[in-house]
Amino acid sequence: MKKNSTPKKTLLTEVREELGIKTIKNAKHFATVLSKIRIPVDTNHHVGLILSIHTCELPPKSRIYLNEENTEYGWFSPQEAARKLAFKYPKVFTDVVKKLSKQPL
Repeated sequence: MKKNSTPKKTLLTEVREELGIKTIKNAKHFATVLSKIRIPVDTNHHVGLILSIHTCELPPKSRIYLNEENTEYGWFSPQEAARKLAFKYPKVFTDVVKKLSKQPL
């Protein structure tokens, strides 16, 4: 998250950058997971990866516009999303994603 930002502003920025959606409704924090993944920032330093899950609603009939980093998108159940994310993210994170189906959104 950038300095002087909030989680909601950061979420909106990510939705805008990744999907081309300019507004969201009912944004809610669901969970934060501190992973063991370390990201090098230079030869002598690294930072930890904090994974945050938020829920939100897109305006009806929103049109998705992918940026150059993406080739496709899809809507998945929490269980299917967790399965697809398991190749890249730790189990502690995907276990939390699965719990989305048990929570009122």
